Amino acid sequence: MFKQLKESGELERIQSHLRKTLIESEWRNTVAKKCDEIIDKNGVDKVSVEKLTQEVTPLARATVPDKVKQDLMLMVKQFLEANTKL
Repeated sequence: MFKQLKESGELERIQSHLRKTLIESEWRNTVAKKCDEIIDKNGVDKVSVEKLTQEVTPLARATVPDKVKQDLMLMVKQFLEANTKL
């Protein structure tokens, strides 16, 4: 399925839609604020990308708006329905 999405160009369209809707929903700002808090708390010299990612990922995943998740599921479902032969 991933290969089909990528080869058809649908994956790029879905990713673009995801970026746009996450920015519109303020999700990106929420995650960026959390990153800033972690850096301020620990010091910029003591925070690696790996540590920052590890600490922010649970919040990032948990705060994706339900509407965004539903839209993505619908886009994938529509692609599958249009490209799967039964």
